[in-house]
Amino acid sequence: EESRSEALTARVLATIKKPGYRAEQFEFTSEQEIRTPGWLLTPDTSGPSTPTLLYVGEASTWSSVAEDAFAERLCATGKCRVAVIDVRGRGDTAIGYPPRGRFYFPGRITDEAYVAWFMLMLGKPLLGGQIYDTLRALDYLRSRSDGAAPVSLVGDGPHGVIALYAAALDARVRG
Repeated sequence: EESRSEALTARVLATIKKPGYRAEQFEFTSEQEIRTPGWLLTPDTSGPSTPTLLYVGEASTWSSVAEDAFAERLCATGKCRVAVIDVRGRGDTAIGYPPRGRFYFPGRITDEAYVAWFMLMLGKPLLGGQIYDTLRALDYLRSRSDGAAPVSLVGDGPHGVIALYAAALDARVRG
């Protein structure tokens, strides 16, 4: 709780008007030098009591918004705000190897395992950081002028664990 009381640095990078909703690309600083990107889709019919769903998915945010359009369909049919984030190590925040860097680990270690080991060497477990990114995303959504409504969390695949932990740690999560 102490570290979450620090001011949240956030900005909207782009706003795209689509039929029936508005999509905002945003990013916030979760921790020093850790930027968390995401998208927020808001139906045109939304008001102050429109619920918000924070989706922490296995796919990248761009895929959830544009390619498979999961967030778009949920926004349109569920009549709720849908926020999608890339927690550290996933999507836009995935590790970028130097051109010859992977040569030393061919076929032996996955990207997520590499990041997990790297984070452990720094004394910060990857799962803890991903949960913290999710908690800071909740803070970001609540800090917005349109963010007074209840927030629920959804996670799929291994990210279901992230959503469950974040919901357990933040009493204000609706479901």
